[in-house]
Amino acid sequence: MPPPTDPDAPTPQEPLPDHLTFSARDGVLEISRRWRGMTFLLLASFCCFGCCGLYGQGLVAGTVRHMSNGKFVGYTKVPWLGYLMMGVSALLTVLVLYVVLLSLVNRITVRAEPGRLRVLHHPLPWPPGTLDFGPGDVRLETTPGLQVKQGEKHVVDPTFIVVAVDRKGWRHALVSGLKSQAQAEWLAAELRQVMAEPVPG
Repeated sequence: MPPPTDPDAPTPQEPLPDHLTFSARDGVLEISRRWRGMTFLLLASFCCFGCCGLYGQGLVAGTVRHMSNGKFVGYTKVPWLGYLMMGVSALLTVLVLYVVLLSLVNRITVRAEPGRLRVLHHPLPWPPGTLDFGPGDVRLETTPGLQVKQGEKHVVDPTFIVVAVDRKGWRHALVSGLKSQAQAEWLAAELRQVMAEPVPG
């Protein structure tokens, strides 16, 4: 952990959590972490999409049994609805597979450099999550993260988050899982200072 660039800035008090990778070189500060592990939750959703697709296939083939008052009265065949259900199932399955792949291999990197703050998803692209701000476009704040209490006692150690608030008031989580408010304030101060430095050239 490098020392703060500003001696009057808050200090981290303790090492950053293991899931974060911190580097500062050549006037660029980077904090990187892996995507959250949600693979098993997403894989479980295949059951829903698979059932939807199989039911649609049954509507196309005319093999869906039609019951009335608990008695079999014939087969239902609705090809247009079946093809629609199969198409939706295939589309959602491809999307979930891609997100599963992202959760296995992707990293999120917050990169501060003179005059710029970026949030990158790599090596695979995730366009909805890409951010690119100038110093005047965003302000950095700290906020409590996960807080699980039973009475006055924390069941899980509390965490804190560094967030970016853009001109529209939207809040974007930059770095989560920090151990203390002081650590979050230190990291936000480091990002602010690097962003505020003059652009080279």
